[in-house]
Amino acid sequence: MMEKDHLAAGLIYHNFDEDAHVIEISGAAWVKGWLTRSVLKAMYGYPFIDCACQAVVQRVSDDDHAQHRMLTAFGADRYRIPRLRGENSAENIFVTTREAWAANKFAR
Repeated sequence: MMEKDHLAAGLIYHNFDEDAHVIEISGAAWVKGWLTRSVLKAMYGYPFIDCACQAVVQRVSDDDHAQHRMLTAFGADRYRIPRLRGENSAENIFVTTREAWAANKFAR
C-alpha cells in the first residue's frame, strides 16, 4: 500500500488451501490511516472473489485490541488458543466467512 509515494503497509496471503477454499492474511502497517474502504475491498476481494475462498483466517495477538475490534466488526469469529504464541501468550484466530464479509457495511 502506498501513501504519497511511500510504502504504508504490506499484506501477504499464505497457507492457501485450495481444497478447503481457505487462505490466511498477514500484514503490517507503519502509517496510520492506510486502511481505507477501497483498500479493504481490495484486501478481501482478492481471497473471496479472485481465489473463490469461503473463509479468510487472520492471527492476532491478545494485545492488538484495534484489530480485534476491526475483525469483529467484519463479522469474524474469534478462537483464542492459549500458548500458541509461547508459554505465556495466546493466539487469536479470526475467521471471516464469505457470507459475513458480504453482509458487513465495509464490503458494500
